[in-house]
Amino acid sequence: MVSPLFIAWLHPNADKIKSGNRQYKQGGYDQALESYNDVLIDLPKSPYIHYNIGNAAYQKVDYEKAVEAYTKSLFTEDGALAEKGNYNIGNCKYKQGKLKENTNLGEAVQSFRESLDYYKRAIELNPQNLDAKFNHEYVERKLKDLLDRQHQQQDQQNGDEGEKQEQQEGEQEQQEGEQEQQEGEQEQQEGEQEQQEGEQEEVTSESDSSENQQQDDRHSAAQQQGEERKLTKEEAMSLLDALKDEEQKQLPQPQQRRGRSPEIFKDW
Repeated sequence: MVSPLFIAWLHPNADKIKSGNRQYKQGGYDQALESYNDVLIDLPKSPYIHYNIGNAAYQKVDYEKAVEAYTKSLFTEDGALAEKGNYNIGNCKYKQGKLKENTNLGEAVQSFRESLDYYKRAIELNPQNLDAKFNHEYVERKLKDLLDRQHQQQDQQNGDEGEKQEQQEGEQEQQEGEQEQQEGEQEQQEGEQEQQEGEQEEVTSESDSSENQQQDDRHSAAQQQGEERKLTKEEAMSLLDALKDEEQKQLPQPQQRRGRSPEIFKDW
């Protein structure tokens, strides 16, 4: 709960201040703010008017504006006002933390810590402020709960990140394994291709050898045929001589005529 402190004194704006206080008590916080802001035009540095504006904003759940107004009320030499201002800022910080504990745990923790600081200041200003002491102990417990939750979330996050990292590493290893397999298959294909090229070269070599052998055979045959032709020519000359002798033996012998010389036949 906020600590109300309604200030009204004999001043040209006293009626507006009283009107604002009355509206505040009746729950008309918007109207109370209008009245206080009207007074603020003439008293822009009044810590009491800023304090009352902070109370009205707090009731409207506008904690940011309430903190702003309460902070301005701390510029005072009035110890009671400073105590209440610090106490109410502590309440605002706690409320702000509660609104964020399910959406932004880090900011909630920060708000709770700031709340404890303001309660501590209020206690220093008034060690008999039991409300400030109670709220300080209460927020300490809540802060501990938030820190435990924060640590659990961090551990879970770290665990999730670890699992994600392991998964990524596993996927990377799998990709590397697939790449190695592809490289192995490529090397195997290259080896098979080299083997096929070697076999093709061997076939070509054998073919060339066969052709060379065929050429050698043809050359030998031609040479042999040439030799046969040469031998046949010699034999032909011998045969020709033999035929001549044989033909001469077969020529009819001329009849011898009396009183005449035998006719001489010319050689062929």
